[in-house]
Amino acid sequence: MGLEDEARQQVAACLDRLHPNDPPFQLWACMDTYLRWQHRYGETLREKTRQAMLATPFFDRRETSMTENKNVMLAAAAYLSHVAWPDSDFASRFLPDDPHGRETLLATMEEYVFFGEREHNSPTYYVHHYGPLRSLGDLAHDEQMRRRANLTAEWMLASAAPQWLAGHWAAPTRRVYVPFRAQSQYRASTALLWLFFGGLMPTRPASEYSFTVQSAVSDYRPPQILVDIATQRDAAYIHRETHHSPGPLAEFYSTPEMSYYSTTYMTPDYAVYSMVEDVPEWPRWNDQVQRWGVCWRRDRGESVLFLLHPTNTKVRNLGASRYEQVLQHQDTLLAVLDVPADDPHPELRGYIPRAPEDVIDESDRGRLYLDYGTVRIGLMVTQGFPWKPGTTQFVTPLRRAGVVVEAAAGDAHESLSAFRDDLATRLDAASWTADPNPALAFTSRDGKKLRIIYDTSRQVDGVELVYSLEHWPLLENPWMQQMVGGHILDIRYGPERRTYDFSQWQVTTHHDQQHP
Repeated sequence: MGLEDEARQQVAACLDRLHPNDPPFQLWACMDTYLRWQHRYGETLREKTRQAMLATPFFDRRETSMTENKNVMLAAAAYLSHVAWPDSDFASRFLPDDPHGRETLLATMEEYVFFGEREHNSPTYYVHHYGPLRSLGDLAHDEQMRRRANLTAEWMLASAAPQWLAGHWAAPTRRVYVPFRAQSQYRASTALLWLFFGGLMPTRPASEYSFTVQSAVSDYRPPQILVDIATQRDAAYIHRETHHSPGPLAEFYSTPEMSYYSTTYMTPDYAVYSMVEDVPEWPRWNDQVQRWGVCWRRDRGESVLFLLHPTNTKVRNLGASRYEQVLQHQDTLLAVLDVPADDPHPELRGYIPRAPEDVIDESDRGRLYLDYGTVRIGLMVTQGFPWKPGTTQFVTPLRRAGVVVEAAAGDAHESLSAFRDDLATRLDAASWTADPNPALAFTSRDGKKLRIIYDTSRQVDGVELVYSLEHWPLLENPWMQQMVGGHILDIRYGPERRTYDFSQWQVTTHHDQQHP
């Protein structure tokens, strides 16, 4: 049997297995594959696909549970089925007032480029937002739909590029299943970013890499300016971004208004990242939050460090709860926790990558100093914790606590002992109070006085940080700028400039001949 015959058999088998368990994944994959490869299907398989799509009851959004990525996939599948068979009668349609999903898709695109992504920065689900947009950009017949899908997908790549560290997506996220991983251990969406931006060669799990195939066979390639931002960097910088929802789709999702303000401090070898949430209630899918972390370049072994109070619901021992708040200044991070007395998991759980090159263990008094070669990390918890050298986790019961994490380049001090001495002096001077609200004050390596009070204040040198849609950018770093709700995204790198005008859904490019 030739490869094409085997592929036809696999497609036919998939059509025979359409079922109500997550149909958006199946229907989107069926329609993308059909429109790309129908010329290789043969008449029998083309007719089988048509009959299956016309008969399925699963295009109806009201008949299945809808996470945000499923909604985008299902709307795209409904739209593409209409592209394929515009004059046919379907057993089900997306919504009575939006039968082909077109209006939902256009509203989603507008929300993303003006307010940020839903399920933002997800190593798993980003590709299930980007992928349907890639389908529409490649396969839609409607020029408006195709152009908007392409520009929205490119906006998503622009958002990710400055957070990419050769295999690590150095960003907080609402939804992650495996936050503790090696640099080469990609998930579905980080595998996609690896395809575009490079990094360590993938190792495992191989099943995740199938999500790169669509983009690999597409003619689309990201503009070089985004690739350069993701890969050609030699100095530390700060990237800030906002993801605000529901935006234009408030009534559609029936969810509370939510805003997420994130910071990434990126260096050539490591990054520290965190997120501040403005969320009136904790939605169901926030039980997979990764609020903060430190990641770094490492040829093998885990290279992400973080602590959290776990929700312990969707993923065991993971999913940061709403009872922790953070303050980040460059590569220094403070966290305070206030866990209710009736919480079922009153604990702090730490994830410490194995096999540091050197370690100074003072965990019995709440301190740990680690040397991983490219980065040194100091950790303080305001109570002792039971970490054992060689292990990757610790768990300590608590309700209220403060945490300090500070990272430094591996060559910033002569030794781990020198790093420890510098940090310990400032940790000794830190101020912590548990009542009435947990409060922590600490001086960073560059002399900034940081102070966080739970539910009350975040200050740097006595100046209150303001996290709001008016003050925090949609995207901001040394190369790009866009405000929340702003229609212009301006990107500059060296002599190259790329400007997106989302009020007109146009992009212009310029090369500065005078740039040195």
